[in-house]
Amino acid sequence: MMRTYIIDGNSFSNLEGFFDEIDIIMTKGISFKTGHNLNAFRDILFGDYHGAY
Repeated sequence: MMRTYIIDGNSFSNLEGFFDEIDIIMTKGISFKTGHNLNAFRDILFGDYHGAY
């Protein structure tokens, strides 16, 4: 099933803010903090973050 997420660029002004927004929108229900880097973002997009951190 494909999901659609809407990321509001007005909610952040730098890369760290982008990663914070991703955590809020795309990782609800996980019990750990994701990495704030492009490799971690790729893992979130492809669903490979379960237990990876």
